[in-house]
Amino acid sequence: MRGKLYILVFFYLIGYLPTMIGLIMFVLCIYLFFSYLKHQQLLLALSIFLYIISTLHSPKIDDLFMTQSEQHYEGEVRVVSDINVTDYYTQYTLELEDGYKVQVRLNDSSHLLKYGSICNFQGQITPPRPATNPGQFDYSDFLKKQGVIGLSYDPKISDCHSASIWSHLFSVRHFLVEQLESQYTDQTNAWLKALIFGDRSNISGEVLDAFQFWNISHLLAISGLHVGFFIAFLYVILHYVFKLPNEYIKWLIIAILPFYIVIAGANPPVLRAGFMSLIILLASMFHKKLDTTDVISIVLILILWFDPYLVYQLAFQFSFIVTLSLVLSKNFLKQDHWLLISLKVSLISQLAILPIQFNHFYFTNVLSFLANLIFVPYYTFFAIPVSLLLVVAVVLPRNVANLIETLYLNVQEAVHAMVVRFGEPQLAVWVVGEVSVITVIAFYLLLLLMMRAWGLNQLKKAALFGSLAISVFFIEQYAPFIDSTYRITMLDVGQAEAIVVELPNRRGVFIVDVGEEVIYPFDGDHDRNYTSIIKPYLWSNGIRQIDALFISHFDFDHVASAQLLIDEFNPTYIFSHPFIEEQDYLDDESMEQLIPIYEGVNLELAGAKLFVLAPEKSNKFLSKSENERSNVLILQNDGHQTLFTGDTYESVELDVARKYNLSEVDLLKVAHHGSDTSSNEKFLNAVGAEVAIISAGRNNRYNHPTPLVYERLLSEGYEVYRTDKHGAIMIEIDDGQGTIKPFMP
Repeated sequence: MRGKLYILVFFYLIGYLPTMIGLIMFVLCIYLFFSYLKHQQLLLALSIFLYIISTLHSPKIDDLFMTQSEQHYEGEVRVVSDINVTDYYTQYTLELEDGYKVQVRLNDSSHLLKYGSICNFQGQITPPRPATNPGQFDYSDFLKKQGVIGLSYDPKISDCHSASIWSHLFSVRHFLVEQLESQYTDQTNAWLKALIFGDRSNISGEVLDAFQFWNISHLLAISGLHVGFFIAFLYVILHYVFKLPNEYIKWLIIAILPFYIVIAGANPPVLRAGFMSLIILLASMFHKKLDTTDVISIVLILILWFDPYLVYQLAFQFSFIVTLSLVLSKNFLKQDHWLLISLKVSLISQLAILPIQFNHFYFTNVLSFLANLIFVPYYTFFAIPVSLLLVVAVVLPRNVANLIETLYLNVQEAVHAMVVRFGEPQLAVWVVGEVSVITVIAFYLLLLLMMRAWGLNQLKKAALFGSLAISVFFIEQYAPFIDSTYRITMLDVGQAEAIVVELPNRRGVFIVDVGEEVIYPFDGDHDRNYTSIIKPYLWSNGIRQIDALFISHFDFDHVASAQLLIDEFNPTYIFSHPFIEEQDYLDDESMEQLIPIYEGVNLELAGAKLFVLAPEKSNKFLSKSENERSNVLILQNDGHQTLFTGDTYESVELDVARKYNLSEVDLLKVAHHGSDTSSNEKFLNAVGAEVAIISAGRNNRYNHPTPLVYERLLSEGYEVYRTDKHGAIMIEIDDGQGTIKPFMP
């Protein structure tokens, strides 16, 4: 069976699939591997056994969640995590009596719970809020894939007892951190916590963002590289300082390594590298040579046996996929110049995780392999070794430790300042969006063919298969250009507004307003909605550039993140009303680009027609409020008309209804979030639409949409969709037929 244990992994992972799909895949794998399995009875039996075990043992995440209402819970719980201290609360994960988990957040950071302790719990469990927009990070799903069913804030926890042995290891971890904090500066400790203990919480957000953009954030997490250095560090001390024989050194490393895994945070890359090292060392003690793919396969199954939820973690997926890819590529990583080997390793690593990056982040950095080429050697030969040296230096004279720290910190700060200064060059960004399962399968099949041809030195074939592998993403990226669907999406941005219009065949993309929600106490945050909702929606749909931005008026909840959108998506046109006096949202360059539009202006953009109905080009609007200055627009495409009303008041609505025929309107964007200052009965009656959409925040302080307006819309025969109830609202028109798709039915 040597070199064939990867077959067991296939069968084990099939057990994670839904029952019927898993059964079909099981039969298919038996068929595919039958020619080999029929001669390996033990491997066949193990494959079937592991499939059955995985089917029973793997989590069924779709069945995890409690109802969407808050529930009270009383009973015993077990602490299954170490303490996690943030600026706002102290967090633990607790396991309930039924095996499900709850994240607990305590305001009192001095309330220290021990890993493995059994405690009495009394408190409310609140289900996490799911994503309400396409492309938005789904915190509910993120927790669900850890077995966490809810959150509890400041519950009553008492009578804790029976802490496990792991709690003592975590205590050692805390003790070491405290010793380092007493010895070194905050800046140094931020790096040491990241590189030695796997805690990146003290690294600046600017640096973390830069590392994520360049796909080198793995260097700031404990990984196989760190484990390798730790083993080498131990070997040097035991061999050259204590003069121990190699056999004793191996046994000592085997004994110490599990403790290091826990102290380093026990994240998936550490578990993978640590357990692989343990198995290889144990095999060498008994003079057994193992195939590396077999070792990876054994470790993967063992880790998932102890924590079946780890398979959903990106760190787990990245670690095993990259490691396996490099192992399979070992034949053509040999006998090359170190620079060529580094280039190959970086390229193979990036290709191996490309589909996962697109599905989770919607983009990749096409120059990231060059960044890895620079920073992997730096971390390998300086940052990680010197970090380990600083840990040991706490026992050295203070002036020696301080000298090492000064050198370390100066170099670290200079290098990472350089990363930040690189910025985010647009030429490095390749936005594809979320990719389909078929695309992922096709890519990996072509990638395997490329690597096989490369290994056989068939370079032309390798280049062909590599080009085809990349081309599947271009097909995915350009698929919208042959899609004749016309889409209007009102995003759920709380008590604010943002609407995305995608013309058929991606002829054009327009955005009407890019507002931020005013959250009291008002903090002036200009990027909350943009960063977590608007940009992810655009990127998840493969949208990298927009044709026009329409700013209905200059209130915070309609314009606050406009400059961010302009900087990143480079709209060809920016439109708004002509009565702008002072504003804090657009820079001078954007204001010069802004084109004023007012009643009577008609435009044609990318085949769509735009009719501006308000405001009048009159000086009287200089004295009006921003709401009254709102642009009122009709966007017409292939006969379908949408009426955008901004936050206009009923006086303007009535004036528009008196001057223009609105009976052909198909979709109404309700003014001012459903406030009773708008949506006059006569106006609603004049509009011919049967569907109305409202952007409003959940439980907002204004009670929008007001019951009066909501009932008025219903009584006028409108089918009403609102973001506070339905999440993002997408209207699709194809061949004259409209379909309404609320994100939360």
